[in-house]
Amino acid sequence: MKKKLLLILIVLFAFVVIPFNVNAKKDKATVYLFRGKGCTYCRALLTYLNSINDEVGDMYELKAYEVWNSTDNSQLMKDISEFLGSPAQGVPYLIIGNKVFPGYYDGYNEEIKSAIKSLYKTEASKRYDVFKEYKKEHELTKKYKSQNLKQVLKEEGIEYNDGEEGSSKLSSSTKVIICNLVITVLAAGAVVAFVNYKVNKLDSNITKNINKANKVEKPKKVSKK
Repeated sequence: MKKKLLLILIVLFAFVVIPFNVNAKKDKATVYLFRGKGCTYCRALLTYLNSINDEVGDMYELKAYEVWNSTDNSQLMKDISEFLGSPAQGVPYLIIGNKVFPGYYDGYNEEIKSAIKSLYKTEASKRYDVFKEYKKEHELTKKYKSQNLKQVLKEEGIEYNDGEEGSSKLSSSTKVIICNLVITVLAAGAVVAFVNYKVNKLDSNITKNINKANKVEKPKKVSKK
């Protein structure tokens, strides 16, 4: 009985916990940003992205290209934005999947955050990546070097929010792992309770049958005269 119970728990763990953990290790989505060093609106956008790093920082990877001091990056922004059908008129120019955010104002905030979450939840093979799509039709003759969020913030003199300011703040992957553990404990408890119920019921039936057997009167011997 113990071996059977252990086998049930192992199977339950495999079907309940492993799928959740695989999702927790899901590949990050790629977000593209064309910016100008010292640009007021770019700094405002970066400050906002930094402020939501606790919530969505583990969902995406930022690839930022500075265009004011690089003619190559400036041409890249022109080519990519025209390919998207939304020619850039200036910076910042943010691309999340197939969504474009030209310029920046705080009215974009919720839409930007929602777009990042939506792109992350999309299966990696089905995510729209403008660079990959562009390279199917055009050749990138240069190797463009991008910067991540931490690097860009450092360049702009903005303190990076690493998500460790408060011990009560948990990353999405940590929350998923905790959720997995809770589900596993509850499921294991349910299995144990069910098995105990079945065992107790079986013991009860066996006891009843034994009692019935003991109550059966033995046939009386007929005395011979």
